[in-house]
Amino acid sequence: MVDSYEATDTRLAATIFKPGDKYPDGQIQPASLVGDPLGFNVRKFFVGTVNVSNWDSPLNVPVLRLSEMYLILAEAVGPTQEGLEAINKVRRRAYGLPINTPSAKDLTAGTANFTDAVLAERRRELAFENDRWYDLKRTNKLIPTLKAQGKAIQPFHVLLPIPQSEINVNPNLTQNPGY
Repeated sequence: MVDSYEATDTRLAATIFKPGDKYPDGQIQPASLVGDPLGFNVRKFFVGTVNVSNWDSPLNVPVLRLSEMYLILAEAVGPTQEGLEAINKVRRRAYGLPINTPSAKDLTAGTANFTDAVLAERRRELAFENDRWYDLKRTNKLIPTLKAQGKAIQPFHVLLPIPQSEINVNPNLTQNPGY
């Protein structure tokens, strides 16, 4: 995940704690963690101290963001002028550039496999926002992508199991194959 960001992509620092990064309380991100021997951790949803008297948190969990709307549009219309402008607005913001001004970071009509470029951009932009599984599933890339990572995924995994409570309520439902 970390390697998917270019060095000048501002989303990396907003998304990932790297070894040596300082937390707001002054602690330092260690060089190794349980679960990640490389010492990376999720920064995107770090809250720090919460007001324990009312459990108020400054964290606003994104449900649907403007950048996601741009990426949905880009995927839907493909490498048209509209699609390119949509994905490039997301990219320009990520690199700290004016979003309405063409830049050297822009994708062009000659970009090889525009759908893969949109998926890669969604991966970086929406990191840890629970979209990746559905992106890979929707584009029929779930099984090959996870198998390439050494995961033991099977074809039936593209469907989730139907909760037993729903099957109990509706006798016409049958469990999805494989579960």
